Amino acid sequence: MKAFSVLFQDYNSPVIIYKGKTVYRYLRCTESGEYVLEFRNVKTNAKHKQFLMFHLLKTNGEIFVNDKRFQIPKTKFPQLSINEDELRNCHSIRFLLLGGHFTMCNGEDTSGDGRFADSLIFGAAITIDRLDDGWFRLNCNDTENDDDFDDFVFDIRVKKNGDVIDMIDDWQPKR
Repeated sequence: MKAFSVLFQDYNSPVIIYKGKTVYRYLRCTESGEYVLEFRNVKTNAKHKQFLMFHLLKTNGEIFVNDKRFQIPKTKFPQLSINEDELRNCHSIRFLLLGGHFTMCNGEDTSGDGRFADSLIFGAAITIDRLDDGWFRLNCNDTENDDDFDDFVFDIRVKKNGDVIDMIDDWQPKR
């Protein structure tokens, strides 16, 4: 099979249809507001440590992980990365987005030394299932050349200004 990075490039789109399923390279939040992301049921089936990545290059605002303020790094490509173990213990991530946007994707530490390969550059990808009560299941495929989407699986619910939102509709990347 072709790597997902190649498929996204072939279609010139961050969203493709693959074997009848919608596959995302990333999700992007572009509207200002207070977003609270809640997590549950974190599972992994991968050789390398898995991560939930937030790219913050265009983010103007504040971020809190488990109510503790996260200082956006002053680097060329700032990001917040939460590994699979940390995500199991994460009750919420709160974004006070005043402007700009943040991009969410999955990644992995292929080297074992904290260098990430994620879906913005490499072949990782996500499918999303709708669950009940505003929950969604993200089925993440890491950079290994397969299409099982079982490397990193977790449920997420997003609230904007206190109301549950449909993250597929609201965070849909532009084709």
